[in-house]
Amino acid sequence: DVYKRQVHGDKDKEEDQVWDIWEGTNEKQLNLPPFISAPKLKLPNHAESYNPSEEYLFDDDEKQAWEKADPEDRTIDFIPQKLGALRKVSAYQNIVKERFERCLDLYLCPRVRKKKLNIDPELLMPNLPKPSELRPFPTIANIVYKGHEARVRAISISASGQFLATGDESGKLIIWDVMTSRIVTTYTFEGIIYSLDWSKIEDGGFLCVCYDTYMCLIIPQMLASTNKTKLENKIEDSADMHRGGVTNPLKWTFYEKGSTEYELGYRLLITFEYTVKSLTCLLYTSDAADDLLCVDLGGRRIIKKKK
Repeated sequence: DVYKRQVHGDKDKEEDQVWDIWEGTNEKQLNLPPFISAPKLKLPNHAESYNPSEEYLFDDDEKQAWEKADPEDRTIDFIPQKLGALRKVSAYQNIVKERFERCLDLYLCPRVRKKKLNIDPELLMPNLPKPSELRPFPTIANIVYKGHEARVRAISISASGQFLATGDESGKLIIWDVMTSRIVTTYTFEGIIYSLDWSKIEDGGFLCVCYDTYMCLIIPQMLASTNKTKLENKIEDSADMHRGGVTNPLKWTFYEKGSTEYELGYRLLITFEYTVKSLTCLLYTSDAADDLLCVDLGGRRIIKKKK
């Protein structure tokens, strides 16, 4: 029995397994952590050459500053030298220190494998609905306003939403009825109409037109309201003030009652030194006659309170 046990014991004894660590096909080796490459050394630059160009050599001031500086504050650990041949290069003094620090980096520096995400860029795009799924939406023109032959440069809707004013490059101003696209009245100016704006009063008001270096204030005849009479009185008072010798850097021209322009709705023409590009009528009181005009002259802004 003892003999048998010894025989069986020798058969059950496992033999030591040996494999090539570089082959990478053994099952036990495949279960080991994946190989992580060591950090790479910094590549040498031109200053480390035995024959660098003049721009990398230190002058007296730079050499003195390098010697006085703390070793940790120095940008490089050596002074560049220019030698005529490679055989004249002496032994590097810091070779042992740098090799030792390199060894420390290899077995003490923690390294983690970064997994790179391979994502298809098309998967990052949101799933946009098809245009056919977004119905109902406007597919045909409901109302077309035809009347301009030149390109339209300005557009403005009255505060009540009843009238639409448009101006083109030929100087033609058309006031439309919004609901029916009917032309209510037209005006003609000598220049490109850059900007239009109605006053912010729903019950009547005025229309300002900018063309060339002028700003014209118009009260269309179809605007019948209680504020219209009050606005007319304010304009007359302002005209009396200017006739009385009030100094103003801008030229104000008031249209006389009974003239053809006055009957058409022209009330005031202001002349500027620069081309008027845009204007805005801002309401700050409930009185239509106290609207505020903000005129932009290509970066020069003028704010004028109507009186």
